[in-house]
Amino acid sequence: MTNTTKLDRAIERLSDEAFTRALGALQRYQRRQARDEHPDGKFDSVKRWYPSADEDCGVTSYTRSPSRAFPNSYMTACRTLAHCEVLDEADHDVVLLIRRWLKAQGLEALKVPEDVIAQRRAARLEAAIEAEGPTLAPVRRRVRL
Repeated sequence: MTNTTKLDRAIERLSDEAFTRALGALQRYQRRQARDEHPDGKFDSVKRWYPSADEDCGVTSYTRSPSRAFPNSYMTACRTLAHCEVLDEADHDVVLLIRRWLKAQGLEALKVPEDVIAQRRAARLEAAIEAEGPTLAPVRRRVRL
């Protein structure tokens, strides 16, 4: 048995869909914080920013409306982790779990190599096989004389 931590075991138990949604939300959040991606919206004539209908998803209900003094209040709210989770339909606890796991691995969400995701899937498959036990007959090898 491999040496795994509680964090690794929790990651292994996640479904592929929950993992990819949470990783997507975390990647979107990091791109927006780095200003590599911008929320979809438009500016009015006095440079106040308003989100598009697809980007809004409730942000206008809990954030102060833009004014001349604070024209980017909606844009700031659209760059938060909570907003990115809503856009990607990700669970907050799963996103935080993946963020802790990536930090423990020494990785950033934007630079997650494909082999890490493949290793996660392989570990889940290995755990499933280990839980069920061997179901296949042992392979017989021909002995060359």
